[in-house]
Amino acid sequence: MGAKANILQTSASAVCYSVAECCWLVWSRSSHINLTDCQLNSTRWLISGCLHPTQTQWLPVLANIPPANLHRKSAVDKKMLCKIDNRQDWPVHADVFFTHPSQRLSSQHPIWLDLSPVDMNSQYKEDWPTASVTNCAIVEEPTSRQPGFNLPHCSRSLLNRFHTGQGTCKAFMYKWGLTKSPICSCGDPHTMDHIVISCPVTKFEGSLMILYGDEDNAVNWLNSVVTTALTE
Repeated sequence: MGAKANILQTSASAVCYSVAECCWLVWSRSSHINLTDCQLNSTRWLISGCLHPTQTQWLPVLANIPPANLHRKSAVDKKMLCKIDNRQDWPVHADVFFTHPSQRLSSQHPIWLDLSPVDMNSQYKEDWPTASVTNCAIVEEPTSRQPGFNLPHCSRSLLNRFHTGQGTCKAFMYKWGLTKSPICSCGDPHTMDHIVISCPVTKFEGSLMILYGDEDNAVNWLNSVVTTALTE
């Protein structure tokens, strides 16, 4: 059945994130930081059970791990900039806040380009409503654990795929060359939203918002209807 999300999350923090966060104060503005972010996204995919076509903005929400860029910025602000700002006798104080060294390469992103402090959770809440993410309106509090987080891995993964709109429905299977038709038995395109909202055979009695928040009924619906529909 797979490990529960809280176990995967704790393991990821201990094994993956502890390594990725090592010396962030030094290399958080490296031009190669995206290579690390790709590996962290792979960890979030594993925790959430989502498919790889899922928009990456969904992954921190469903894995309940803050976005790496905000986490890095917050760590630098709290652990380094605040300390330097309070020690005006240090030579580095003038380098960071006043007489900046010349920038030799355009690929460099020195720390003094962005000295405004950021509160990680507040910024995350502010950014989420404006993100171009499928079904983002169903999440009111991106920083907290989402409904279904403690469900068994199989149920949680399937629910997350409905929330993100990316799953093994016929429309996507056809796109990937794994089935002959993208059409549902009712005659409409067999998408994840169609299964929940409009299919007369499988639709959930209520909106996607209700499915997101009603954990018990969502699991009953998955077990009784959807699992069979997605494996036909």
